[in-house]
Amino acid sequence: YINNATIHERAEDIEAGLDYLRGRKEIDNHRLGLLGISEGANIGLMIAAADPTIQALVVMAGSASSGREILEWQVLYDTAQIEGITDEELDRILEQRLKNVEKWIAGGQTKPWRKSFVEYSPLSSARKVLCPVLIIHGDRDSHVPVEHARLLAEAIMAGGNTDVTVRILHNHNHLFLKDADGRFTNKRYLKLLIHTNKLSENLLKLVSDWFSSR
Repeated sequence: YINNATIHERAEDIEAGLDYLRGRKEIDNHRLGLLGISEGANIGLMIAAADPTIQALVVMAGSASSGREILEWQVLYDTAQIEGITDEELDRILEQRLKNVEKWIAGGQTKPWRKSFVEYSPLSSARKVLCPVLIIHGDRDSHVPVEHARLLAEAIMAGGNTDVTVRILHNHNHLFLKDADGRFTNKRYLKLLIHTNKLSENLLKLVSDWFSSR
């Protein structure tokens, strides 16, 4: 399922979950919000853009470009920090990586999820989101450029939404763990995930306080 379900199909799963909540007598239908991280953040934008009953949205490490550009960024972030690598070598690695992706798609060899990830761009959805939005990004994110937080905020506000808050967390990686490096290829990243895997109290308070105020 992980590789066969497209981004849009995953959004349908979340919408089904919302329908379930609306059917619960203990749930206030007028106080439903969404929180998503990474791809889940982009799915949150997609749902909030189409569902006016969503009252608040938290976007954590969301992207503001197609998956093609995200793949390029990831290669540049991780590879550029290899000691002694030349610009020519970096360009060659990047070109080969993107050629492989295009080859898989053209030949029908890639999984449906990868194809949808590479082709989907969230900005059109972002411009249609009218509920309050909190955008959070770590400044050591090696998966999605930190400036995408600003780009998403600008797109949302361009659609007429004025309740948009952006918070950049210092020394936090893509998973919002404390990390001064951030590279996925660094063994320290995996150790953080396995041994720490705990969000900071400051982050949790930021999210809970914001949700409560909305």
